[in-house]
Parts: sequence; C-alpha cells; structure tokens
Amino acid sequence: MGGKRKQVGPLRRAQLAYRAPISVRIEMNIERVPECGCWIWMGAVNAQGYGFMKANGRQGFAHRWSFEAHNGEIPKGMVICHRCDVPACVNPNHLFLGTYLDNAKDCVKKNRQPALTRNGKAKLTIESAARLRAMRENGASLKELSLEFGITQVHACRVSKGAVWPAEDSHG
Repeated sequence: MGGKRKQVGPLRRAQLAYRAPISVRIEMNIERVPECGCWIWMGAVNAQGYGFMKANGRQGFAHRWSFEAHNGEIPKGMVICHRCDVPACVNPNHLFLGTYLDNAKDCVKKNRQPALTRNGKAKLTIESAARLRAMRENGASLKELSLEFGITQVHACRVSKGAVWPAEDSHG
C-alpha cells in the first residue's frame, strides 16, 4: 500500500498519450491564443502549416480530427474550412463544414487566391469556357474537349455543366 510509485519515462508517457481519446490528445498539443481565439497545433505540421497526427490507425489533419471530436463524423466529399485562415488552428469554433467549391469560393473571397482569369495557372478564359460549353452542346465528346483545351475530361465536364467557369466572371 505505501510502496514506491513507479516512475514513468518519456517513451511510456508518449505511449499513454497515443492511447488517449482524440480530444485529450488535441488538448495536449495546442497553444491557445487569447487575442484571436485560435488553438494553434504544436505537434507535427506539413509544409503548408497544417497540423497532422495519427489516430485510429490512420494519419490525418489535426483540424479534421478536432472537428470530428467536437461535431461528429465528416460526411464523405466534404472538407473542413477555417474561418480564421490559420492552417495550424484546430479550434472547432473556427472550423466549418463545406464543399470543395465552398472552400475555393471562400479562398477567392478572402483574396487568398486569384479568381478565374487572374489565376496565372488558369488554362481557360471566360471566352474559351463559353466556346467549350457551345462545343459540348453541339455534341463534342469530353475527350475531344480535353484535347482541344488542354484540360482533363473531368474539368471539361465541370466547365460544360457550369460547375466551374460560370458564364461571367462573377468572382471579382
């Protein structure tokens, strides 16, 4: 009963932490910034500044683990966006569920990425997107369109349906 307590070394502490619930592991690896409310991930980060960790046998982004720990499973095809635009932030109040398109629009709205033709990597112009749609309406295949415009068939399909490259550059 009154025996010595066994000392726990750093390796054993790490093993115990790894087995802790995800919410506890997140709490152990953040630094709260009162001025802005961000919870900055202090664990491993990638080149873009997003935190990552391994849990439940799989590697994932820390902000996604945080969102799931506080809000439940992320539906398939959805992404987790940052209201604060701080990649290392894992505060669930700064995260929201969105589609890839929502995330791209948010990025453009906040001037973090050029819109459509102002993007130096864009392969289409508003005019060529309109021409692509017209060619598709006249029976051109996605393969023909992809070769003609130097884009993938998937992108040609999305342009032809108006999912990207609307009739006018309404993104500013």
